Amino acid sequence: MDSIIKDLEQTKIENDQIEFKLRLEPDEDKIEKWAKTLVGFANMAGGTIAVGFDNVGNMVGLEPDVVDQTKNLVLRVNDRHIFPHLTIEFETKAIGNGRFILLLKVEPADQIIIYRRGDFNEVVYLRKNGATLPATVAEILNLGKRKFGTDAQILDRTFAKKDFSQYIQLGKLYRDDDKEIGLKELIDQEVVAPDGRISEGLSMFADDYDSEETLIACRLWDGYDKGVDEVIDKKEFHGPLGVIFVEAMNFVKRNTRTGLIKQKDGSRRDIASYPEVALREALINAIAHRDYSIEGTQIDVDIFKDRLIIASPGGCLLPQDPESYPLNNVPSIRRNRKICGCFTAIGLMEKNGSGFAKIYDAYKDEKAPEPVLEATSGSFMIVLFDLLDDGTGIQMSDLCPKAQEILAYCENEAHTRKEIQDHLGIASRSYMTAKCLAPLVKKGYLKTTARANSPIVKYLTVKRK
Repeated sequence: MDSIIKDLEQTKIENDQIEFKLRLEPDEDKIEKWAKTLVGFANMAGGTIAVGFDNVGNMVGLEPDVVDQTKNLVLRVNDRHIFPHLTIEFETKAIGNGRFILLLKVEPADQIIIYRRGDFNEVVYLRKNGATLPATVAEILNLGKRKFGTDAQILDRTFAKKDFSQYIQLGKLYRDDDKEIGLKELIDQEVVAPDGRISEGLSMFADDYDSEETLIACRLWDGYDKGVDEVIDKKEFHGPLGVIFVEAMNFVKRNTRTGLIKQKDGSRRDIASYPEVALREALINAIAHRDYSIEGTQIDVDIFKDRLIIASPGGCLLPQDPESYPLNNVPSIRRNRKICGCFTAIGLMEKNGSGFAKIYDAYKDEKAPEPVLEATSGSFMIVLFDLLDDGTGIQMSDLCPKAQEILAYCENEAHTRKEIQDHLGIASRSYMTAKCLAPLVKKGYLKTTARANSPIVKYLTVKRK
């Protein structure tokens, strides 16, 4: 049987992206009961109505003529009651005995979708906790922010230099031409309207901006793990986006080391735990692409003994898992176009999306592991490894519990990080790199077949005499 049907049978329980229906009722007074789910899926993360299942997920199926009738019904309802109209994908699966399952697949929409009962009676539905419910006014506002960007609205406020002194000063520090930014450039970046009114995005850089929405929490940990080791320094910053960027940069610099590295020619060069360009690009990425519509969240900057993790609220925008892209070739997709335009205007971002490539370049000739990108359903993270971490103080107790399994797996054949990770069933790439592989290499239990940050590096157990 088709794997899709097997998955549906195993799922059984309706959730935010699946709903079971035995039939779709065509009566006018019953249409909304199922059509609202299509709207709810489109307004959220998308989903599928599986027609031909009873409400506990058992397959019953539809006759061929009912399949055709159902498709026509859905198209008619989409045309008459759902605005803007949805693009619905129909998929039919045979289950035997001349019966079929009909899947109605809806992708998330880039607009707010409404169900229209009549000319003056419209409802916005959302899919939450396996149910489809009418949205409140606050939920509709937040939905608009997610669909159109928190920063896109043009405000009834005219640009004045005196209101943006900190932002303008930041431009003097980072612009290649050292010139003070002017109104024309802000209009060219489309963060100020031609009539001089500013966007919501630019307002978040104003001297008087004082919202908790921009909260960034910085912590220094006395060890290698959050929640296990003690926090020895902590600061929280909120307010203008340019200010919190500077404050976070200063916090990391204040709480990390600098040193000298001997070169092959005998000279020495200054080095910091985290290259300034890599730290800057990682912070700008977190601030610029954060999902500001998610209330009660913050950017987290956590400094451990061997690495720094920056986590920004909001799901990954990339079409594939970030791990599937080379760090120097990650696609540029902007969540907050106006905020990005503001950073571009003062020289802190480039339109070609070269931020991750700059981070890659800062690490490519160093011995530390290459930075890692990770995504969850609610956040996007980048892990930078400490260039001055020499493994001093690492004990076997500091290694991951899978250390012996790693050594056994790599005893007779070298394996990549991904092969080891898949073999052990470890989900987190940064944990695998920082807590498992890097300490084993530093302690001499593993050796690498290439430099640590090479994309082709493999790990092999060191033979003990």
